[in-house]
Parts: sequence; C-alpha cells; structure tokens
Amino acid sequence: MDSRRVPTLTTTTPAFPQSGRQQVALIGDLILASGETLLDCRIGYRTFGTLTADRSNIVVMLTWFTGTTGDLSELVGPGRLVDSSSYYVIAIDALGNGVSSSPSNSTRQPRMHFPKVSVADMVRSQYELLTRVLLIDHVKAVVGASMGGMQAFEWQVAYPSFMDKTVANRPVRRQ
Repeated sequence: MDSRRVPTLTTTTPAFPQSGRQQVALIGDLILASGETLLDCRIGYRTFGTLTADRSNIVVMLTWFTGTTGDLSELVGPGRLVDSSSYYVIAIDALGNGVSSSPSNSTRQPRMHFPKVSVADMVRSQYELLTRVLLIDHVKAVVGASMGGMQAFEWQVAYPSFMDKTVANRPVRRQ
C-alpha cells in the first residue's frame, strides 16, 4: 500500500485522523526554490473538528518559528482563535521545526547536509500535503502568526485561488 495515499473524503467524516493527534505524511522528494532537493520530505500535521459534506469549512493553520502544531492545538477549539466546532482545522508543521523534515530528523540529509529551506519551500510542502495526500483543492482560510503569517502571505502569492481568505497576524502572546 502506498503510504502517501489517503482514502477519498466522504460526507461529514474526514478520512484522516482528527482530534489533534500528530500525523506525518510522506510527500517524497521536494525540489526547493534553490534548485536543491529535499529527499524523503515528510510533513507533520494535526486535524481538529468535523469536515462538512461540501468540504467548505477547512481552515489551515501554520506554525511560527520554533512552533509546532502541538503549540497551535492550544489555539483551536470552541471560544479559541479558530473554532473547531465550526471549522475543520488542519494545522501543519513547517519544514525545519523538528516534526516535519528537519536537520535533526532527516536520515538521508542530516544536520549540515540538510538543504536550506525558504518560506516558499515550506508553503510548497504544505500545498503538496493538502493536494496530493489529503486530496484537498480549496480551503476557507489560511491562518498564521509571525513566521506562520509570512507563510500565509506566501500562500496568497503562490496559490491565490486556493483559499477564500488569508489571515496573517503578529505573534500570539501567551498569558
């Protein structure tokens, strides 16, 4: 079985795990903006909420510098930044954050052999996750703060028709 394939999404039940459980998708080799190749690229993600039958309630959340989707999970839920009782939230770990492909976890390009990645590369990997692995062709919004906001802006430039809205914000301060 091809580990990159996910069953087709149907009605209101997503075909991929929800409830904030850490997942990792293998998207294969990723050609970077620099021309280098990131071998065996893997992308971490978590999902929250329920997908509607028409798939119109997807919100993508992006991580800040050194942030992970585990950190984002604190911002998802009823009464929080993104309400998972209304939206199906897909939180994605950025390249280089230690969950997705990073110098610390790459077996074929460890440490100093890991290629330099840009915000554009992060967004390209996220696009590959959404379109090739999760079989999503449009989302309600792409949301990010700090470096996640930079990624959200890159989404708007690289894939302007993929989302209805882009929300980029300053860093979220913890109380």
